[in-house]
Amino acid sequence: MDPPYMQLRRDANQILSLMDQGFPLSLGDEERKSIITETGKVLHKLDSLERNVLGIGLLGGTGVGKSTLMNALAGSKVASASHRRPHTDHVLIYRHADVPQLPFLDRSEVPFHEITHSISSIEQILLCDLPDFDSIAAEHRERVIRFLEHLDLIVWVTSLEKYGDARFYEFLRSTPKSKRNFVFVLNKLDLLFQEDLQQGYELLSRTLKSFQNHLRENGIEEPILYGIAAENPLLQDHAAVWNQLPLFRQYVFQQRDIKEIRSIRTANLDVEVRSIFSILEREAIHLRTLEQCIETSLREMETRKAAWLTEAEKRLSEWLGRVWTSLLLQKHGSSALIGPGQAIELLIGEFRQMWKSGEKSVEASSPAPPSDLVALFKTQVEEMKDGALRGMLLHSLPASLMERIETLLNVSRRVENFEQALSRSMAVQEQTLPSPSFHGFRFVQHFMYTALFLVFLAAIGGKEAWEGILAGPDWRTALGLLLSWVDTLFSGKGLAALATYVALNLYVGFRFFRSHRRKVEKIASYGVRQRVKGILDTWENHIQSVADELQGFRNDIQSKISFIEGKGVVGKQ
Repeated sequence: MDPPYMQLRRDANQILSLMDQGFPLSLGDEERKSIITETGKVLHKLDSLERNVLGIGLLGGTGVGKSTLMNALAGSKVASASHRRPHTDHVLIYRHADVPQLPFLDRSEVPFHEITHSISSIEQILLCDLPDFDSIAAEHRERVIRFLEHLDLIVWVTSLEKYGDARFYEFLRSTPKSKRNFVFVLNKLDLLFQEDLQQGYELLSRTLKSFQNHLRENGIEEPILYGIAAENPLLQDHAAVWNQLPLFRQYVFQQRDIKEIRSIRTANLDVEVRSIFSILEREAIHLRTLEQCIETSLREMETRKAAWLTEAEKRLSEWLGRVWTSLLLQKHGSSALIGPGQAIELLIGEFRQMWKSGEKSVEASSPAPPSDLVALFKTQVEEMKDGALRGMLLHSLPASLMERIETLLNVSRRVENFEQALSRSMAVQEQTLPSPSFHGFRFVQHFMYTALFLVFLAAIGGKEAWEGILAGPDWRTALGLLLSWVDTLFSGKGLAALATYVALNLYVGFRFFRSHRRKVEKIASYGVRQRVKGILDTWENHIQSVADELQGFRNDIQSKISFIEGKGVVGKQ
């Protein structure tokens, strides 16, 4: 569990983060500035609080395992053999690198050597390895005793071999520090269990009782005593149920938290944070309602989505059919039609250009979607937005929340992006349009026009000329047929035949023109059926992006609600 000050700091930083993100949405500028100011004050006070660490002094004789105990307390190697005292009267101080040096050290009479570490579990604990009492010169003992006055907790460490040392109790009696801050640790008890387990427990009970009696005889009526084996605790803890090292660690960290909570109460920080949360509680109510409105809108969208896409597919198919028919006619019209049919196609094309000179040409490879398609998409997006806004109006939510929804959805921007994406998708699909072959169609046209021409020649050649060439085909009869054509062509009969021939050519050409157009429309229709799904995916993705943004906003709101309603662990204490 994190220290209380860290929980307060996390809550305060989260409040500032909410402000930076535009939350709470319904607060006015003045109220928002007030929250930012008050939260800044809390963080400033927390900066001072972080320096209020728990000072622990470890006192003991030579070889009782103080360094091992510190490592076990930290859960990592904080003290090592390389950390030697410059002199026997120096205090070794282990301080986290992020915690500034404590002011009392500047005034200390005892020389000390400071070692910094980065172990987060003991960040708010200052470990002071005091000189071994059995090696302190008499003239230095008083200064060490005065050093103890600056510490919060004194851990008296002894071992199985040394707990009866008279010098230990002599030093204990000479210490004026409040006995309530004393903790006694009897280390190296694993030596009792090296042979028989049952015998070990009996020896442990007698040893602890003996140590307690010694302490009572020296003025400690109710000693806080832990029997431990600090060496390799991770290997022993599972099996050594007698080892009270975990209980000792728990006690130390409880003392750390108690000191921090007392400091928080003294600085009134928890009350200040709760007062800020009380302002945010109103926002949590609004956000909960907003979250429900968005949820309702998303459900409605999911219900209507299939109908929207069906209508979109219908409109897209109609538009693509027209566009791709025009495109195929433009690419293959002149090459597929010959003679009168080609002339009719060119003539109709000219008339269309004349009548539609003010409209966009279809010559572009990917014409922009028509306004009715864009309007349909816009209507669908606006229906989603209106669904959320209706619920917000019904619950009388602040206008600032509605503005946030308007800004989030931004219909005009989405419509513009949709139009561009649809054009790109259209261009991609156009690249796969089939390139039809009209070789057979052109052969039929050649055959028909040739047949009409032969009938026309037969009509204006005259009966006698044809009988002559059939009876004896030579140059004289051929010349006679040619003269008959010329003579008849400029007669009333010939002109009537010519008019009939031209009319038949135009009629047949128009039929070929219509037939060609139907073939192209059929090809375009097939292309639409095969490719409209890919273009419809673009439509669906843009509709879904609106839902995804609303869902993302809803998730964000839920996290804000959880934080505000939770008020942080410290805020609820």
